[in-house]
Amino acid sequence: MAHDVYICYDEKDAGISEAIYHSLKENNVEAWIKSKDMASDEGVDRIVEVIEDSRCFLLVLSKHSKDAQHVIIEVDLAFSKEIPIIVFNVDNTKVEGNLEFILENQIS
Repeated sequence: MAHDVYICYDEKDAGISEAIYHSLKENNVEAWIKSKDMASDEGVDRIVEVIEDSRCFLLVLSKHSKDAQHVIIEVDLAFSKEIPIIVFNVDNTKVEGNLEFILENQIS
């Protein structure tokens, strides 16, 4: 099943990420978030599948997520599949390093 939005976040930002998820769902946007939609017995393959099947990718950017390896990998996957990436910056975090390279080279 394709989703409108895949929500990528660091676990330390679960509260705000889930609030975004619920707001999207209330507005009839089919969103997917690991904390709500992934069964405990599912692995990384499920995340890859959902990212690939999503219409867009929402990065919840924060001081926590900017350096999280799993976040960088997920953003890179979305970029490589040419999935539009939307950045929701929760704390005015400056993007640097690998994440900056990926986001600065995103196809518009």
